[in-house]
Amino acid sequence: MTLIKKKGLKYFLALTFFIPVFISSISLAQTASKISCLLPYEITFTKEHKEGVQFKYVEYESHDDHTFWYRINLDDNLKFSYEISSLDNLNNFDVYFYQYDGNTFCRAFIRNNLELISFDKKFEYKGTKGSTYYIGIFPMEAGGCGHKIKFLLGEG
Repeated sequence: MTLIKKKGLKYFLALTFFIPVFISSISLAQTASKISCLLPYEITFTKEHKEGVQFKYVEYESHDDHTFWYRINLDDNLKFSYEISSLDNLNNFDVYFYQYDGNTFCRAFIRNNLELISFDKKFEYKGTKGSTYYIGIFPMEAGGCGHKIKFLLGEG
């Protein structure tokens, strides 16, 4: 009888320790997977990509209440366009497109020191080699289904 109680106590103590560790590791993984202005989803376009089309589908998770960011780097002078739409045609969101070269985009964005290039969900732009562009997608309501983005590239 004492052996069973000792084993039960060991299991109880093990669960008491490991469950909070497991839950906090899940929380950290969710936080790390959140795409923010500090850690945007990064895409680099070169002339080799000009014939191709790139798609990205994003399904929002319960913790995705705010912005999803893309960072676009151009290794060549290219004309590119994007078209952003809802996965289920029910989500409403705003789209912001900026050019910013440097390492402090998030700080400049928060301080409103950036000039907005476009607010459109469908936009074409002639980019220059070595430039960096940011697309921010702001869901208007929490718990939306997600968005898809389509990029088209051409000679700049």
